[in-house]
Amino acid sequence: MYTTDVTEQLSFALKFLRGLIDSYANETGRTVITNIFTGTSVNTNEVLFVAPAIPPNIFATVANGIVRFPTKAAWKISLSAESETPLLQIGFTDSKGVESGNLKIYVLRNGSDKAHPEAVDTFYIEYHSKIPVPVLTNLEKELPIAGYDAAVIEDLRGIALAQITQAESE
Repeated sequence: MYTTDVTEQLSFALKFLRGLIDSYANETGRTVITNIFTGTSVNTNEVLFVAPAIPPNIFATVANGIVRFPTKAAWKISLSAESETPLLQIGFTDSKGVESGNLKIYVLRNGSDKAHPEAVDTFYIEYHSKIPVPVLTNLEKELPIAGYDAAVIEDLRGIALAQITQAESE
């Protein structure tokens, strides 16, 4: 299996996340900046979004990105492989800089997961959160790849909204 086998799924999730951040910025009157050289902090009217570039070989390289809010909140994004399975991971921290959740999306294509060789063209979403809200605190599901876009839209939207609320709280 090669990175190109999962590029479509990884790109879709990253583009959807960027769309959520753009919507949030529009609603709050903030500007999304993409220049990583702005430093570790952003102005009160900015949100930093740096998407990781999908590496040519996800099995040998880790690609990192970040979403940084005006508070101490940040979302650390990484693309890598875990147990030879492509993985998009987002680690969330809240407005105080404390870990508030972790999302992992595994893309299992053509029996690529050696621990689960029967998994053909499926994906697995795992989310654990410390946020005490009635949205999502824990989620684990495996679905056929044909349902990837709809599940990512539904789950990532709910997770991002809960995490944005946490990122904004003082």
